[in-house]
Amino acid sequence: MQQLQLLLLVALAVGMEAKPLNTDSAAAAHPRPPSPTSPVPVSAEQGVTGLKSLHKRYVNDYDAPIDFSCPAHQSIYIIHSIHNNDAEDRIWDFRCKETFDLSRPVSSFATSYVNTFDEKLDFTCPFNSIVSGIGSYHNNDAEDRRWKFTCTMQANVCLGACQWTDYLNDFDSPIFWVAPDSRYLVGAHSYHSNDAEDRRWKFQFCTKAAC
Repeated sequence: MQQLQLLLLVALAVGMEAKPLNTDSAAAAHPRPPSPTSPVPVSAEQGVTGLKSLHKRYVNDYDAPIDFSCPAHQSIYIIHSIHNNDAEDRIWDFRCKETFDLSRPVSSFATSYVNTFDEKLDFTCPFNSIVSGIGSYHNNDAEDRRWKFTCTMQANVCLGACQWTDYLNDFDSPIFWVAPDSRYLVGAHSYHSNDAEDRRWKFQFCTKAAC
């Protein structure tokens, strides 16, 4: 009888050791650290917020007007743009830098629109002035924009050593331009393609000095 009880205890012990592990309980007790290559989940709300934050840097929506001006005594020195083939339009970002002596007044003036739809744009600020603002509106029939500029000048400031960039973009491709050190944006040139419904752009920049 004692031998039979011993055999039953051994069999029971073997059966308990062979019992499958409850993986759910084990995972809860000892959670596995995430793989470093695993994507971090993002909620729909977080995704939308991220897109809105990204979009805040642009000064317009597709098909919407542009009305951008630098603070007083500053001028535009960064231009960034992305084209969208569905809208057949661009969103734009402009950034400004200190340009004129803060202790002296400046004078600014806005141009009228300098181009017609589908036609070449060729503009340079006159009178030793520098681009400090840009305005534009889009037409869905032409799938193009008309453009105007604000130019700012200061007495006894003259421009020199002016030059043009090469074309900075192909049709439908991004634009990113930063004025070189001690150079200032004074003009823009572009032409439109009815096939691509987009423009290629180049910009004019100069040095400035007391005069």
